This record gives sequence, structure tokens and C-alpha cells, in this order.
Amino acid sequence: MVGRVHRSRQGDCRGLPSQSVSPRSTPWGEGHPVMTPAEPRTELSTTMIPTVNPFVDQAREFPTLSCGIDRADFLRLDLSESMMAAPPLVRDAILRVIDSQRFSAYPDDSPLYPLLADYVGVSPSQLLVTNGSDHAIQLILRAFLSPGDQLQVIDPSFPIYAHVARTLGAEVRCVPLESDFSFSAERFIEAMDQGPRLCVLVNPNNPTGTLIPLESIRAVAAARPGPLIVDEAYYEYAGITAVSLLAAHPNIIVTRTFSKAFGLAGLRLGYVVAHPEIVRQLRKLRLPFDVNAFAVSAATGHFSDLSIMRRYVRAIVSEAKPQLLRFFDGSGVKVFPSAANFVLVDLSQRDHVVQRLRANGVLVAPQAHARLASAVRIAIPIPEQLSRFQTAFTSALDASA
Repeated sequence: MVGRVHRSRQGDCRGLPSQSVSPRSTPWGEGHPVMTPAEPRTELSTTMIPTVNPFVDQAREFPTLSCGIDRADFLRLDLSESMMAAPPLVRDAILRVIDSQRFSAYPDDSPLYPLLADYVGVSPSQLLVTNGSDHAIQLILRAFLSPGDQLQVIDPSFPIYAHVARTLGAEVRCVPLESDFSFSAERFIEAMDQGPRLCVLVNPNNPTGTLIPLESIRAVAAARPGPLIVDEAYYEYAGITAVSLLAAHPNIIVTRTFSKAFGLAGLRLGYVVAHPEIVRQLRKLRLPFDVNAFAVSAATGHFSDLSIMRRYVRAIVSEAKPQLLRFFDGSGVKVFPSAANFVLVDLSQRDHVVQRLRANGVLVAPQAHARLASAVRIAIPIPEQLSRFQTAFTSALDASA
């Protein structure tokens, strides 16, 4: 089994973009152009330019998403964002920041900790608030990885891990998911015999939606004493968490975000749940004012009434998702099982369908990974938007026939 595991130092896992990233092939999916800096008006001297860390120099730039459009004008099903309007309590909390002296003061995230601790069900000492979960990923990888270390991930999965690891001089060991994109704990544990410094499980996995059972996570955590990140960006939709395993397995580090179910992607807020000693070490890397006042206030507003977020999640999981799956089944479209707020579908005329959808005001995420050459990740619309998507999708399929 280990023979199927592949590793990379200069690039990401197999199928992810190489050093040269074209406008139609990025980790976000092939439909998203890359922002190109404007050409300088005057020629700048290239002599005496300071050299950077060699691992940074050898890495590729992670592309910036720039569609050249106002995504607010589209049905945004490409980045698995929440379609929920900001609840009144969240809007009020943000306005209070604007109308107070806190707007011009450095932020204080301490009021968020007791509220977050109550929500997660842990002690505040087990939490670290971050500037989005990407920030949490950077902190954890910086804390545990040194040049020459190995990071072990499932493949395909969230490419940020491989990108950050590469800039730190670490090797990336990729353990393929099964042919149906299910997770094999046995294969992942067997690959760990190669001595990874840090392992990552994204649960549910992005972009496949694969749900990893808690028993499998427990087995991986018990196989080696090294740190195991469990990325729970879509926890609220899956309802399954490894937080319950922390007491018995203090090597588990859970990351979560407010970008998905809470709808705060634009404000950047995430958090780490871990043993207090791990949190203490991570605090050395997080700077004092990394989390802005608007994000803290918006999250505090959410915690004032969680019923709004929970109703939204139920509407996606219990209403819109079953309707969408029936629609795809009736359209003859293959859908892979997903425990997140998105589905991965297989389309024979994928690129044409994606282009037609965009022309009709719908954004979806075609995938760049080699195993997903005909796959598109589509966030589940809210029930009120489902008809719009179905009409656009049917039109795109008919035009591609």
C-alpha cells in the first residue's frame, strides 16, 4: 500500500498546480483567473536585491483569487461560502464598533474566549483565536515543521497545507483516497511508518466532502505520538468533531473557521482547539493584534443567538441538499457522497458547463487535481436560490449535449 504514497518537496500533491500556474489552473479550481500585478512604469534595477529564504524562493506564489468581477452579483457556489445575510445581532455588533472608540483602538479578542469555550465545550486555555483558519494552519505548521521534516496529508485535499509546508522546507507525503474518495485509516497509518513529523486530516475533506469516522481519527492519533491536525472547517454541517478525542489523545489539534456556517469569510476569523500546552506554544507565534475588532464583534453577535446560524445549517442540510441530490439524480449527474455544504459532481463536458453557468450568473469550482479532471465542486444553495441554480444548470447541460 505504501508504494502508492507519493511525496513532493518542490510541488504539492500529485495533480495540484506546479510552479507555473495558468489562469485556468489554480488550487481554487480551473475557472478562477489569477491576479497579475500591473507592469511597472519604469524599469527597476535588479542588482543588489536581497535574497530570501531558499525554501520561499523555490516555492511558487499561491495565486490570488481575482475573477475581475463583483462576486456579489453572482450566485456564489464556488467557494462554499454561506449565503446567509448577516443576522441583526451581528450587524448591530459591527455598528457598535464603528460608532465607538474601539474603531480606532487596537483590537482585544479576550471577550470572545469564554463565549467560544462554551460553544466548543472546552476550557478557554484550550483555545486560540486566529485570523481565519488559514492563519491557524500557518501557526501550527511553523510550530512543528523544520526543513527536511515530512507533512503527511490525504490526497486530494486542501492545498494550503502543502503550500505552507513547502515554504518551510518540509516534504509533503500524499496518501491517496480510495477510488470512491473514501478514507482508508489502514493505508494512512501504514504510510506513517515513514516517520512524518505532522499529519493532517481534513474532515469533512475539501474538495471531496469525504467524512472520516471518529474511530478512524482515533486510530490515526493512537498510531504515533506526533501531532495530528483535524481540520473541521465544515464541522457545523457534518456535526462530527474530534474535540471529544482530545482528552485521550492530546496530540490532536482541531482547527475551525467562522467563514462557512457563520458567514464571516470576509472578516477572517478562525480558531484552534488543542491541549493547553500546545496552545501556549502557538501563542508565541500569534502576534497580539492579528484578529480584528470587527471579526471579534461579529462572532460575539452570533453567540448572542446561535439559533439563526443553526436554522441556516438545517435549511442547507435537511432541505436544500436532498432537493439538490434528487435534481442531480434526475439529470443523470454523478454525485460523490459529501458531509459538507457542497457536493462534488462529475461532468463529461465540464468546462463548457462551467462557462455556461458563469454566463448565466452562477459561479462553481472546477477542480485542478488530476483525479478530478472532470469534477466540479458546487456549494449547496439556500432553498430560495435552488430554483435559480437548477434552471441555469439545466440550460448549461442542454447547451453542452
